[in-house]
Amino acid sequence: MVLFVGAGMQKQAGPDPADGSRLVDPSHVILRWPAVREATSHRLFFGNTNPPMFREEMSRMEYEPGPLSPGTTCYRWVDELTRPGLIVGPLWSFTTAPGPPSPPVIPWSGCMSRPPDWYGSAEALRIAQNVLLYQRNTGGWPQNIDMAVPLTESGCARVRDEKRLTDSTIDNDATTTQIRFLGRVRERQSAGREQLQAGIEAGIGFLLEAQCSKPS
Repeated sequence: MVLFVGAGMQKQAGPDPADGSRLVDPSHVILRWPAVREATSHRLFFGNTNPPMFREEMSRMEYEPGPLSPGTTCYRWVDELTRPGLIVGPLWSFTTAPGPPSPPVIPWSGCMSRPPDWYGSAEALRIAQNVLLYQRNTGGWPQNIDMAVPLTESGCARVRDEKRLTDSTIDNDATTTQIRFLGRVRERQSAGREQLQAGIEAGIGFLLEAQCSKPS
Protein backbone atom coordinates (compact mmCIF):
# COMPACT_ATOMS: atom_id res chain seq x y z
CA MET A 1 0.00 0.00 0.00
CA VAL A 2 1.33 3.44 -0.94
CA LEU A 3 0.40 6.29 1.39
CA PHE A 4 1.04 10.01 1.29
CA VAL A 5 1.95 12.24 4.21
CA GLY A 6 -1.40 13.22 5.67
CA ALA A 7 -3.57 13.15 8.74
CA GLY A 8 -2.03 11.15 11.56
CA MET A 9 1.30 10.87 9.71
CA GLN A 10 2.56 14.45 9.72
CA LYS A 11 6.28 15.03 9.59
CA GLN A 12 7.98 17.35 12.01
CA ALA A 13 9.76 20.56 10.93
CA GLY A 14 11.48 20.54 7.54
CA PRO A 15 14.75 19.04 6.35
CA ASP A 16 18.37 20.16 6.74
CA PRO A 17 19.51 21.87 4.56
CA ALA A 18 16.14 23.60 4.46
CA ASP A 19 14.04 23.34 1.33
CA GLY A 20 15.00 26.15 -1.06
CA SER A 21 18.29 26.94 0.71
CA ARG A 22 20.97 28.69 -1.31
CA LEU A 23 24.76 29.07 -0.94
CA VAL A 24 25.06 25.71 0.85
CA ASP A 25 28.72 24.74 1.34
CA PRO A 26 29.31 21.98 -1.25
CA SER A 27 32.38 20.58 0.53
CA HIS A 28 30.51 19.20 3.53
CA VAL A 29 26.79 18.52 3.48
CA ILE A 30 24.88 16.24 5.84
CA LEU A 31 21.31 15.56 4.74
CA ARG A 32 18.80 15.22 7.56
CA TRP A 33 15.04 14.92 7.41
CA PRO A 34 12.12 14.90 9.87
CA ALA A 35 10.71 11.70 11.29
CA VAL A 36 7.45 10.02 10.41
CA ARG A 37 5.74 8.19 13.22
CA GLU A 38 6.43 4.44 13.23
CA ALA A 39 8.78 4.56 10.24
CA THR A 40 10.96 1.43 10.17
CA SER A 41 13.31 2.52 7.37
CA HIS A 42 13.88 5.40 4.96
CA ARG A 43 14.52 5.27 1.19
CA LEU A 44 16.57 8.28 0.13
CA PHE A 45 16.52 9.67 -3.41
CA PHE A 46 19.15 12.36 -4.00
CA GLY A 47 21.02 13.99 -6.86
CA ASN A 48 21.25 16.96 -9.23
CA THR A 49 18.49 15.64 -11.51
CA ASN A 50 14.75 15.91 -11.03
CA PRO A 51 13.62 13.30 -10.18
CA PRO A 52 16.74 12.33 -8.19
CA MET A 53 18.28 8.85 -8.25
CA PHE A 54 17.82 6.28 -5.49
CA ARG A 55 20.76 6.30 -3.08
CA GLU A 56 20.17 4.11 -0.05
CA GLU A 57 17.62 2.47 2.23
CA MET A 58 18.58 3.02 5.87
CA SER A 59 17.32 3.12 9.44
CA ARG A 60 19.15 6.35 10.35
CA MET A 61 17.80 9.78 9.41
CA GLU A 62 20.93 11.40 7.99
CA TYR A 63 23.16 10.84 4.99
CA GLU A 64 26.53 12.21 3.88
CA PRO A 65 26.63 12.45 0.07
CA GLY A 66 30.29 13.49 -0.07
CA PRO A 67 31.54 16.64 -1.85
CA LEU A 68 28.95 18.18 -4.17
CA SER A 69 29.40 20.26 -7.32
CA PRO A 70 29.46 24.03 -6.67
CA GLY A 71 26.62 26.17 -7.99
CA THR A 72 24.31 23.17 -8.44
CA THR A 73 20.69 22.58 -7.44
CA CYS A 74 20.28 19.27 -5.62
CA TYR A 75 16.98 17.44 -5.24
CA ARG A 76 15.86 14.83 -2.72
CA TRP A 77 12.92 13.07 -1.28
CA VAL A 78 12.55 10.35 1.32
CA ASP A 79 10.03 7.52 1.10
CA GLU A 80 9.38 5.96 4.48
CA LEU A 81 8.37 2.40 5.24
CA THR A 82 5.80 1.94 7.98
CA ARG A 83 3.57 -0.94 8.99
CA PRO A 84 0.52 0.59 7.24
CA GLY A 85 2.52 0.99 4.01
CA LEU A 86 4.98 3.14 2.10
CA ILE A 87 4.76 6.88 2.75
CA VAL A 88 5.86 8.91 -0.27
CA GLY A 89 7.64 12.08 0.86
CA PRO A 90 7.68 15.55 -0.71
CA LEU A 91 10.40 16.80 -3.09
CA TRP A 92 12.95 19.16 -1.49
CA SER A 93 15.81 21.08 -3.07
CA PHE A 94 18.77 23.29 -2.20
CA THR A 95 21.52 25.02 -4.18
CA THR A 96 25.23 24.86 -3.40
CA ALA A 97 27.46 27.93 -3.33
CA PRO A 98 29.33 28.77 -6.56
CA GLY A 99 32.98 27.87 -6.94
CA PRO A 100 35.43 26.05 -9.22
CA PRO A 101 33.97 22.89 -10.80
CA SER A 102 34.68 19.61 -9.05
CA PRO A 103 35.36 16.32 -10.86
CA PRO A 104 32.24 14.18 -11.32
CA VAL A 105 31.75 11.20 -9.00
CA ILE A 106 30.78 7.97 -10.75
CA PRO A 107 27.80 6.34 -9.01
CA TRP A 108 28.07 2.73 -7.87
CA SER A 109 25.52 1.76 -10.52
CA GLY A 110 28.03 2.79 -13.21
CA CYS A 111 31.14 1.18 -11.77
CA MET A 112 30.83 -2.09 -13.68
CA SER A 113 30.52 -0.43 -17.09
CA ARG A 114 33.79 1.52 -17.19
CA PRO A 115 36.55 1.02 -19.79
CA PRO A 116 39.11 -1.65 -18.74
CA ASP A 117 41.93 0.85 -18.12
CA TRP A 118 39.74 2.80 -15.67
CA TYR A 119 40.02 0.00 -13.10
CA GLY A 120 43.70 0.87 -12.76
CA SER A 121 42.95 4.50 -11.86
CA ALA A 122 43.16 6.22 -8.49
CA GLU A 123 39.38 6.74 -8.54
CA ALA A 124 38.75 3.01 -9.02
CA LEU A 125 41.09 2.23 -6.12
CA ARG A 126 39.30 4.78 -3.92
CA ILE A 127 35.96 3.15 -4.65
CA ALA A 128 37.45 -0.32 -4.05
CA GLN A 129 38.61 0.85 -0.62
CA ASN A 130 35.05 2.02 0.04
CA VAL A 131 33.74 -1.37 -1.03
CA LEU A 132 36.10 -3.14 1.37
CA LEU A 133 34.98 -0.81 4.13
CA TYR A 134 31.32 -1.69 3.49
CA GLN A 135 32.09 -5.43 3.57
CA ARG A 136 30.43 -6.99 6.60
CA ASN A 137 32.19 -9.34 9.00
CA THR A 138 30.17 -12.14 7.40
CA GLY A 139 32.15 -11.57 4.19
CA GLY A 140 29.18 -10.32 2.17
CA TRP A 141 27.72 -6.91 1.42
CA PRO A 142 24.32 -5.23 1.96
CA GLN A 143 22.17 -4.04 -0.92
CA ASN A 144 20.88 -0.61 -1.96
CA ILE A 145 23.95 1.45 -1.01
CA ASP A 146 25.89 3.76 -3.33
CA MET A 147 29.36 2.57 -2.34
CA ALA A 148 31.11 5.00 -4.69
CA VAL A 149 30.17 8.12 -2.69
CA PRO A 150 33.26 9.68 -1.02
CA LEU A 151 33.19 9.15 2.74
CA THR A 152 34.14 11.69 5.40
CA GLU A 153 35.94 10.62 8.58
CA SER A 154 32.63 10.39 10.43
CA GLY A 155 31.14 8.45 7.52
CA CYS A 156 34.02 5.97 7.62
CA ALA A 157 33.54 5.55 11.37
CA ARG A 158 29.83 4.85 10.87
CA VAL A 159 30.48 2.26 8.16
CA ARG A 160 33.12 0.53 10.31
CA ASP A 161 30.59 0.31 13.14
CA GLU A 162 28.09 -1.29 10.76
CA LYS A 163 30.47 -4.13 9.81
CA ARG A 164 28.92 -6.22 12.58
CA LEU A 165 25.47 -6.10 10.95
CA THR A 166 24.08 -9.31 9.46
CA ASP A 167 22.44 -7.76 6.40
CA SER A 168 24.71 -9.33 3.77
CA THR A 169 22.71 -10.56 0.79
CA ILE A 170 22.78 -11.58 -2.86
CA ASP A 171 19.53 -9.73 -3.58
CA ASN A 172 19.78 -7.13 -6.38
CA ASP A 173 23.19 -8.61 -7.28
CA ALA A 174 24.70 -7.49 -3.98
CA THR A 175 27.94 -9.27 -2.97
CA THR A 176 28.42 -10.79 -6.45
CA THR A 177 28.81 -7.30 -7.95
CA GLN A 178 31.27 -6.25 -5.24
CA ILE A 179 33.36 -9.38 -5.80
CA ARG A 180 33.47 -8.78 -9.56
CA PHE A 181 34.40 -5.12 -9.07
CA LEU A 182 37.23 -5.92 -6.65
CA GLY A 183 38.50 -8.53 -9.11
CA ARG A 184 38.69 -6.01 -11.95
CA VAL A 185 40.50 -3.48 -9.76
CA ARG A 186 42.94 -6.12 -8.46
CA GLU A 187 43.87 -7.07 -12.03
CA ARG A 188 44.76 -3.48 -12.92
CA GLN A 189 46.29 -2.14 -9.70
CA SER A 190 49.80 -2.60 -8.38
CA ALA A 191 48.95 -1.37 -4.86
CA GLY A 192 46.72 -3.04 -2.29
CA ARG A 193 46.43 -6.32 -4.18
CA GLU A 194 46.61 -8.48 -1.04
CA GLN A 195 43.83 -6.50 0.65
CA LEU A 196 41.67 -6.70 -2.48
CA GLN A 197 42.29 -10.44 -2.78
CA ALA A 198 41.36 -10.95 0.88
CA GLY A 199 38.07 -9.13 0.32
CA ILE A 200 37.33 -11.25 -2.74
CA GLU A 201 38.04 -14.48 -0.88
CA ALA A 202 35.87 -13.44 2.08
CA GLY A 203 33.04 -12.61 -0.32
CA ILE A 204 33.32 -15.98 -2.05
CA GLY A 205 33.34 -17.62 1.38
CA PHE A 206 30.05 -15.88 2.21
CA LEU A 207 28.50 -17.14 -1.04
CA LEU A 208 29.65 -20.72 -0.41
CA GLU A 209 28.38 -20.69 3.16
CA ALA A 210 25.03 -19.23 2.07
CA GLN A 211 24.71 -21.95 -0.56
CA CYS A 212 25.52 -24.72 1.91
CA SER A 213 23.06 -23.37 4.46
CA LYS A 214 20.11 -23.49 2.05
CA PRO A 215 17.53 -26.13 2.98
CA SER A 216 17.53 -29.11 0.64
